[in-house]
Amino acid sequence: MIAGRRILLNKTLFEFGRVPCTSAVVGIDIPKRIPRSKTDILEALSSTVGSDPTAAHYMYQDDPYLLPASAASKRAYGLGKEAGRRAARYFAKEFPTLFMLDHDEPRIPAYRPKKLPVAESGYTEADMMDRIGKLHVHAAIAVYENAIKRNEAELSQDSLHALLELVCFHNAEQPDLDQSTVHRWFSSELGPAVVSSWKEGGIAEKVFHSIQPKTSRSYSALISGMLKYHSFSAAAELFDEMRGQSLVPDILAYNLMLANVCKMEHNNQERWKRIVKLLEMMRDDGLVPSVSTFNAVLWSLKEMRSWKAAQVNSMQVYQEMLSVGLEPSLGTFVCLLDIFARSTSLESLISQIVDRLEGREVKMEDNLDELFFPKIMQRCCDAMVGVELADRVHSVLEFRRNADCITSFQAEALYYESYLLLVARSGATFDQLFQCYDRFVPRFYSPGFKFLLELISLVEMNGGYDFLPRLWSEIVLHGRNSNSIILREFFSVACRAPTSIGESNLAKLAAVASDAYGRIRNLYGQEDRKARLPRGFTLQANIVGQMALTLARGGQLDRAWEVLRIFYSTNGENESLAERRMRDAVEGVLPVEVLEQLLVCLVSTESLAECNKLLDFLVRETGEDENALIDRLATANMEISVEKRKALYALRQNG
Repeated sequence: MIAGRRILLNKTLFEFGRVPCTSAVVGIDIPKRIPRSKTDILEALSSTVGSDPTAAHYMYQDDPYLLPASAASKRAYGLGKEAGRRAARYFAKEFPTLFMLDHDEPRIPAYRPKKLPVAESGYTEADMMDRIGKLHVHAAIAVYENAIKRNEAELSQDSLHALLELVCFHNAEQPDLDQSTVHRWFSSELGPAVVSSWKEGGIAEKVFHSIQPKTSRSYSALISGMLKYHSFSAAAELFDEMRGQSLVPDILAYNLMLANVCKMEHNNQERWKRIVKLLEMMRDDGLVPSVSTFNAVLWSLKEMRSWKAAQVNSMQVYQEMLSVGLEPSLGTFVCLLDIFARSTSLESLISQIVDRLEGREVKMEDNLDELFFPKIMQRCCDAMVGVELADRVHSVLEFRRNADCITSFQAEALYYESYLLLVARSGATFDQLFQCYDRFVPRFYSPGFKFLLELISLVEMNGGYDFLPRLWSEIVLHGRNSNSIILREFFSVACRAPTSIGESNLAKLAAVASDAYGRIRNLYGQEDRKARLPRGFTLQANIVGQMALTLARGGQLDRAWEVLRIFYSTNGENESLAERRMRDAVEGVLPVEVLEQLLVCLVSTESLAECNKLLDFLVRETGEDENALIDRLATANMEISVEKRKALYALRQNG
């Protein structure tokens, strides 16, 4: 069988070889190689499936049953994992002998445990340049001081300049090279970073004076360091001294001088004159301004935005920037948005910015750039621009990797809170609002105090009482159910829901009130109550009364009576520890209008004894005659049933 197949194959090949070739030989065209990175295939696959807005952030995927929802739990989760990594690095550093077995190939020094710090013994120029290259500031300073003491090695000007620049940039402090992106994400504040003060007479000035003769590079490094660490007057004097010696500052020194003009002058007119003078100096020195130069001028104009000429001058600077062929950075737009924050042309400015950025991938070029997306969305919200314009801003954020420009947890929260607030205030229906809400919560944003209060007020203004149960579930999910202000505002709206929403919706609101009261009761039922009570939580009488009224209007009469028991003594009969503690802790008094509505809702011929207690309580609060009070309640409310009216009159007879 096998032999037969071999014969057939040979015959076929032989016949094929006898076929005459009638076409010319076609050459092979090898396409040019397309350079690709290691992640191009992954990015191509990722582009075929969008991101799932309902999925948790990858940071929390390890434990899907404990996914954090509130901002506090997200921060605790992320920083907790980071603390574990830091603990591991600590043990690797303190006990390096436990990690001596190394199978890494190639060996990556950055992934290996750091050696224990020892006294720096290096003194040569090569030692110092090695420490500078590794950003070991303290070690580089120690090598420099060793070289000065030994007086054996001559340090070149280039190495001294490198040391001076390193020391000035970090103010002679060792940077935290082990800080992770997670720690920066949760710890970064939105706005300029707080830096330490310049160390007067420190190692930086010592190195500067050791450089002979003085050069533009040495002056520029020291001036830049002084300006970065808020020694403005000393930097200005050094700048004038440098100019007096006919030395030309570098572009960084000029940019920092322009950005800190407001710290050196106190009058807006004088500030602008100084800016113009510095720009003329740059022109005379033959320096070409960069994007950072224009941003520095705009930053100073932003700080004096109350000046009437600030807007006109800023647009002149912006147009000059475009005329010389420079592409504005995100930081440019941040300054313009602040300068025009109260202008009637703000919406037009935002539209022009979006026109320029749509369909483009933007990149971070400066620390100022990270403020762009939260700033522009905040301005959209404050100016109440159309939702369509805010959607265009969001499309810029979602384009490719533009979301990487949001570099902190606080910036992300501000961006999405402003976006959702704008949608909520724009007249959208609650269905439309929650459709947008579900896209971002809790994946990108955990609702804060301000946003939840806004939702509660929108329910009251637009009559969306049937959305209150959903809103309560969000309040509980994000850990705001123990906030006294939110509880007061929520149940102030819930207890006033009209009967036109139907008995089923009133019953749902009663279930919400029962759940809220149960959670508060649990706080006071714990043995260690001080440890269990949330910080800032106070048990207010009006909140409890509104809960009881919501229960009564929803048909949970027994639960309403249970809530009201904390306002009058029961002589210890069937009273729990939580109720006694709540009676001692409750602050304020029940509002009279709530008491009156409670009496009307709860009165019945079957509970005259309880109703008499409530009536006595109401009479004490109002000082009104009991009979007159009953007559007023029985006749003022036209919706009261005949049975309840009879029960009210029975109270008078019973009394």
